[in-house]
Amino acid sequence: AGLFTRAIATLLTPPSIIYAVDKHRGALEQLPVTICGNLIEKLALDFTHTDRLPSGLDGILMANALHFVPEKHRFLEAIVGHLRPVGKIIVIEYDTDKGNPWVPHPISFNTLKALLSDLGLESIETLYRQPSLLTNYMLYSAVATVTA
Repeated sequence: AGLFTRAIATLLTPPSIIYAVDKHRGALEQLPVTICGNLIEKLALDFTHTDRLPSGLDGILMANALHFVPEKHRFLEAIVGHLRPVGKIIVIEYDTDKGNPWVPHPISFNTLKALLSDLGLESIETLYRQPSLLTNYMLYSAVATVTA
């Protein structure tokens, strides 16, 4: 229902544009057109279809999404191509490489860091860690910067 879209909107300087991506149109319909003076562009599509995502972005936030992507290297390489130089990627994920039926392809912070480094990103660091309420794993948020 746009939890992370709403959160990021409170942090950005208006008038920013936030692209809210969800394959379920109903989730997008719960979002207003603007939040805190920032325009919300709603894209009803599968985020793994990177050719349909906008380019020239300052940042990408993927919250509890990357664990649905089996081919992470190819996907992240494509995502990086949508960012401006010095753009940022923020990832929120389970800190494990062992999947289950609900979280099929998680990526630990160490694996993510190695993968993003391999793709040329820098300053890869954790922002926050906390225990998951649903699993025995920790959740982490991480940020990485694309260099020009």
